[in-house]
Amino acid sequence: MSEKRPSTAFVSANSTVTDNATAKSGSAASTATLTYRFLPGGADCERCGVRTKKQWVDDGEFVCADCKPWTVQTG
Repeated sequence: MSEKRPSTAFVSANSTVTDNATAKSGSAASTATLTYRFLPGGADCERCGVRTKKQWVDDGEFVCADCKPWTVQTG
């Protein structure tokens, strides 16, 4: 049986996640930036302190929906 660990044990707000092929080959094929996390036990919002299961990254902090500015960026 495998050990269960929270997602925060693997990544931080400022980290990037690479696909498995990139990690094995060492090439920079594509990367994804972490923007959201779900923690079944919840975590405190880094801005207001409210405990919530769903958090989004804003300026390098994991924040609740109320602290996240919801703006649409156009390219």
